[in-house]
Amino acid sequence: MRCKIAVCGALTVAFAAAQVTIQGVVSSVSFQPQICPGAPAAIFGVGLAEGISQATATPLPTLLGGTAVEIGGIRAPLYFVSPGQVNFQVPFELAPGSVDVRVVTTEGTSAPHSVKLDAVAPAIFSRGGNGLSPPLLISSDFQLLDSVVPLQTIILYAAGLGQTDPAWSSGTAGGVSPVQQTVLPVLVGVGDTGTPVWFAGAAPGFAGVYQLNITIPPHPATDVLAIAVRQDNIGVFGPSLSIPIRNPAVKQATGSIEFLYPAPGYAANILPVPVVVRYSADVETIEGAGDYLLSLSCNSGESHIMVSPATGRYAVDMYVPTLAARQGDFSATDLLARDLLLPGGPPFPNNVVPPNRLDPAGLRALNLVPAPNGAAAARSPLAPYQGAGTFAAGTHFHLDGATTPDPTIAAGYLSFPSGTVPQGSSNYGCSLFLDGMVLDRKSISIRWP
Repeated sequence: MRCKIAVCGALTVAFAAAQVTIQGVVSSVSFQPQICPGAPAAIFGVGLAEGISQATATPLPTLLGGTAVEIGGIRAPLYFVSPGQVNFQVPFELAPGSVDVRVVTTEGTSAPHSVKLDAVAPAIFSRGGNGLSPPLLISSDFQLLDSVVPLQTIILYAAGLGQTDPAWSSGTAGGVSPVQQTVLPVLVGVGDTGTPVWFAGAAPGFAGVYQLNITIPPHPATDVLAIAVRQDNIGVFGPSLSIPIRNPAVKQATGSIEFLYPAPGYAANILPVPVVVRYSADVETIEGAGDYLLSLSCNSGESHIMVSPATGRYAVDMYVPTLAARQGDFSATDLLARDLLLPGGPPFPNNVVPPNRLDPAGLRALNLVPAPNGAAAARSPLAPYQGAGTFAAGTHFHLDGATTPDPTIAAGYLSFPSGTVPQGSSNYGCSLFLDGMVLDRKSISIRWP
């Protein structure tokens, strides 16, 4: 069986006569609970259909293989039905709010299942149709792509972006003339950088699927692909995906990450916890290659190094702990210094960690981090550090911390909101990128009281 743009998802093919039961309703694109009018959705349950049937044309039918879906009292267009899963389009006619979903079959009707409809529920189609794998990437000449390069214009497919102009009817395919553009602005980010969205509207030939034409930025800092819809001047974000990026000017690139503090399995007894990381990189480019960006992205902070092979210079831009914060003084910040050895993790007096509670290993690691050379933002424990260095101009660049101050050591803080007491253990990770291409990923586990 084939599924257009992966709207079908996982299938359950065995059928046995059973009471029609809805166990859950999610987006059939992201597999998250957020759905909205116009979006493809999936019902999981038991006895949802007598067999497997798939719509073969648009407009989509509202009765398929003897199965129908009623949502908010309206028959929904159907993509696919099976005993364990039904994929349908939430009708555009519905308004945001709570509605009941029922599955109607020749064997009976399910009990109502309440779902919440949002105004928009942005989601990007993944290549594997599971909401987790890399996004479905299409070139401007409609060829399937395994990866993208900086400044390349590509096509993404998305769902849950709201109504279009001219209006889009439920179950119908997107038109070509006139084109149906989204009413609300759609925002896309690649590697923490907003990118132009040249077109956002109904995908021709598909029901409930939107086409986005975007350009990859020149120097993505990470491999995160994010999507949002601006509604009432507020960005409504969907789940992010990892987008595979490569720089064609790079012949070979390696990198490594090392956690200097805390050690793996560290048992935390105070908050915030400083995290200190060292990284290295070795890059070989083609002759005449342009600048590229090395980025370290961690749960606790980021570091960026722009490298110019032509001039033999690099520039460092990162935020590092203030000198006061390194000594446990968070009195001028919004971070709450808390004692995790006491019930509830109460704050330390004056928001200052006593010297006898500071881990000497953490202090030694923080002393390796370059001192800030800019002013901290109001109420922040971090301040900017900007630096520069030189290397032999040409195709090879090696960064290993041989300079002072050392730009390959970065630091930040892990914390939790007031009133939240962490328990068990948590994994915290860092990733090293070259223009969004992954060089290394590492994580550590921290144990909480």
